[in-house]
Amino acid sequence: MKGYLREFDDMDARRPKQMCLVTDRFEQGRGGYILKRNLVRVLESVATERDVIRKSPSGTTEQTKLQLIDEDYKINLPWMLLRVVRVIIVQLKNTYRLLRLGKDVEMVFFTSGPTFFLPMLMAKLLGKRIVYLISGLTGSQAIRRVNRLIYKQTLFGIGGSIFPPILSGMERLNYNLADVLVAESAGLAQQITSDKYSSKPVANGALFVDTAAFIPKIELSKRTNTVGYFGALTEYKGVVNLFQAVSLILKQRDDIRFVIGGEGPVLGEAEKYLGGTQHNHDLKVTIVGKIAHEAMADYLNESKLVVLPSYGEGLPNIVLEAMACGAIVLATPVGGIPDVIKDGETGFIMEDNSLECIAENIIRVLNHPDLEEISRKARVLIEKEFTYEKAVERFSNILDSLH
Repeated sequence: MKGYLREFDDMDARRPKQMCLVTDRFEQGRGGYILKRNLVRVLESVATERDVIRKSPSGTTEQTKLQLIDEDYKINLPWMLLRVVRVIIVQLKNTYRLLRLGKDVEMVFFTSGPTFFLPMLMAKLLGKRIVYLISGLTGSQAIRRVNRLIYKQTLFGIGGSIFPPILSGMERLNYNLADVLVAESAGLAQQITSDKYSSKPVANGALFVDTAAFIPKIELSKRTNTVGYFGALTEYKGVVNLFQAVSLILKQRDDIRFVIGGEGPVLGEAEKYLGGTQHNHDLKVTIVGKIAHEAMADYLNESKLVVLPSYGEGLPNIVLEAMACGAIVLATPVGGIPDVIKDGETGFIMEDNSLECIAENIIRVLNHPDLEEISRKARVLIEKEFTYEKAVERFSNILDSLH
């Protein structure tokens, strides 16, 4: 980013008159809400007072200084083909809303997703500057792999072959329409520039952790051997393999307890392999369901180890929050995770997410003699690179680079 930033004596005067954020449903309880809420906080900080058009995000009571266009077309459609129709309707609706924006809106931010192609195309035709916020996977191979897992049971089992190439193709078109691509970490940014987009300005994004709320409340040495998974219970997160690995682990170590937090389509697999959903602290495995974000710091402080065995990721907020709370993180080396997790230094990496590999690495980590020092280094990294102030600084640089 530094290589092409331009400095101005009067930066505020050269900032866009107004900014607009186009995103999917912005409301509590939907995926990515925390990331989008944090993004709005950062963008508001870099906006000047004359930029503002006040509006409440759909489904929230929060006020934002940004013009917000979100996916508010509320209709539940059971069949995949009808869902495709819904996506098209949402795109057309948001395209029309962008068309109605005045000339004062000079810059449009889009959160990532192939369903934003038509609105992005309209913004381009209107001469708006486009910032594309890539929250999640980068690279066509990773996107296709995860989409195959997501769509494999749709349309009589052929969704896994039809939708991934279509979605990854639309994602590449979005990359080409953007003026600036914003990834979640430096490593993801490098992946983008090496993937046919070397001419595009690519920057670090707005990820940050509330380091006042997510703090180590319990010393690591005083925590029990609790292993936590917190996130969506979906196949591409690798949690089914984790469920199957539990029995292997407990055969070798009977002093380990597992806590599973989250909801999703493979909850039935959790019940199958882990024995029900009772919240009973005498059990070796506790499935707690959905956890409010306000309570997450307490769960992370009760965990000695947090496991993320995903097939694909961007840079998950749960990894940063766990590190901030002093929990040790064990994860697969996907997406931006290797940017923050260095094996044996700030956390641990497992080679793959096979059940044998998960079991072997959980035991390896809990037997490691220097966990307290690793926990300390992880917290230092969060305080250095992932605070609110650092995120605001990064986005100020992004805005300045577009003038």
